[in-house]
Order: sequence, then structure tokens, then C-alpha cells
Amino acid sequence: MEHPLLMTTAPRPVDTSTGSITVMIGIPGAGKSHFLKGEFEAGRMDNILSLDEARGEFGVGPHDQSVTPQAVDHVVEQAGILLDAGAAVTIDATSTTVSDRRTWLDLARAHDVPARAVIVRIPLKVALYRNSVRQYPVPTEFVCECHHRVTNLTDGALLAEGFAAVSELNTQFRGGQA
Repeated sequence: MEHPLLMTTAPRPVDTSTGSITVMIGIPGAGKSHFLKGEFEAGRMDNILSLDEARGEFGVGPHDQSVTPQAVDHVVEQAGILLDAGAAVTIDATSTTVSDRRTWLDLARAHDVPARAVIVRIPLKVALYRNSVRQYPVPTEFVCECHHRVTNLTDGALLAEGFAAVSELNTQFRGGQA
């Protein structure tokens, strides 16, 4: 059953009975992690793999961009183990570029499971505020750059990249910090 806050475009039914990858796409401060935490706590989702958490394991904290390659490799490895077991996996990362998303699409292809994209759209000023109150704010220029990419992202473009379905989520009025 589809989540009530998601609107989905799928040109054909998506079979997730033998696993799937859901890729969150959104700017820093959009509320991706906050939303996923709520879904996990409510028992509606498990197997959430976060690049920020992986950065925290390998570096000095979730903000440590110097360990991003290690973090991505770790998340890919963990996702592969879960997919081999037939599980559904959700990737918590910005994924605002084609190259970022290609990592997750390649993983889905390698495990012969569908990949779904969830675009988290939010006004830039809301994300900038949320970012400003974080313990480790992301540079404003990066937030703005990501916002531009997400604003211009279309369902058709994501389907053309290889996603089996695209959903949109608005976290603006969900409350809390991202």
C-alpha cells in the first residue's frame, strides 16, 4: 500500500516481492532522514541505509565528506547483502546527481530488483533554515546547487535513467529537523 504522503508515477506495476531499492532524492535539510526515522519507528519501513551514518562510522562524523567513497562502498556492500536475502532497502542520501543515482541503479540491476525514486521537494528557504540549525551545517552553496537540480528533476527523467517508479514527498509541514 502506498504511503499517504507520496504521489507515485509508475508506467507498469512494480514487483517488490523479491526485494527492491528505494532511493531518496532531496537536498540537505529537506527532511529525508527525519521522514525515514518516523517510518522506521512506526514499523512501516526497515533496512534504511544512510550515507551520513556510514560517514560517521569511517570519519569524524556524518559531515565528514572526506570518507564519502568508503561510506558509499560500505552502503553498497550492506545493501547487496540485504538484497541477496530478498529484502527491500532504502538509501538515505541526497542523490541529486545522475552519477549519484547511477550507483544505486547499478546495484539494483546487479541484483535484478526494481529501483524506486522518492523525490523530496521543499522550498529552499525552509531547507536553508533547517540546515542552519544543524550541528554541522552543509555549505549554503551546496544546498542551493542541490535545490536547483531537484527543482528541475522530472519523473520522466528518472524513469529514463532506469527507475521503475517515481514518488514525490513533501516534508515541509511534517515538523522536526532534517
